[in-house]
Amino acid sequence: MRRICLRGGKKLGILFLTLGSIIILALIMPPIFWCFALGVALICAGLALLKH
Repeated sequence: MRRICLRGGKKLGILFLTLGSIIILALIMPPIFWCFALGVALICAGLALLKH
């Protein structure tokens, strides 16, 4: 069996895991959670931009 090599396969896997988690959380979490999640995401993005 051949293994299909994709460029950025690890990044694609992380993206799929993240999207799946977000979809599952969207079904069970209240709206206030999303304000918190957006704040955390913005802080993480800012830190990532400052690092590079």
